[in-house]
Amino acid sequence: MKKTKKTVQTEQGGQNAPGRSLSRRLRSVLLTAAGLLALAAAVYAVTGYGTEDDPLITKSYLDQVVQPQLERELEEELASALSAAADGGVFTLVTLEAGQTLSAPAGTELLLRSGEAGASSPDSALRVLADATSGSSLDSGDALTADHLYVVAADGAGIAARGAVRILVSGDCSVS
Repeated sequence: MKKTKKTVQTEQGGQNAPGRSLSRRLRSVLLTAAGLLALAAAVYAVTGYGTEDDPLITKSYLDQVVQPQLERELEEELASALSAAADGGVFTLVTLEAGQTLSAPAGTELLLRSGEAGASSPDSALRVLADATSGSSLDSGDALTADHLYVVAADGAGIAARGAVRILVSGDCSVS
C-alpha cells in the first residue's frame, strides 16, 4: 500500500503543506485584531478621560467638599482613639495585705510587681487568669509570677494576697 500526501488547495490555486495556509491566515487575523485593539485603547486613553476644560472632578469640589469631610472624619477618629486611650491602658498601683483579695470584671489587666499572690475565683471550675506574658492560664490557687501581665478571664476572679503585695491594675477592681 502506497501512502499519499494530502495537500490543501489554496485560494490562489497552488498547493501548500497541510494546514499551513490556515495557520498563517489565522495568525495574521489575530495580529491585526490585536493591533487594532491596542490602537483603540490608546485613542480612548488619550481622549476618554477628563481634560483641563472638562475634568472628571473639579478642584473646587475637592477643596470644598472632599477635603473638609476627610478632615472631619480624621478628627473624629483621633478623638475616639484618644478617649479610648484615656479610658484604658492606665495602671493604678494597689497594695494588698496578707489575706486580702482583689476581684475584677473580665478583661481587667493585672501586673504583680512584688509579693506573693495566688489566683482566686468564686467558681473554682473556671480558668481564673490568662497569663499574657507566657501564654498560659491559671486556675484558682495557682501562684502568680512577678512582672507577668495577667488578664482576668471571668467576672469576679482576681488574686488573693499571701503576704504584702503591690499590683498594678488597669480597669475596675474591688478589694476585700
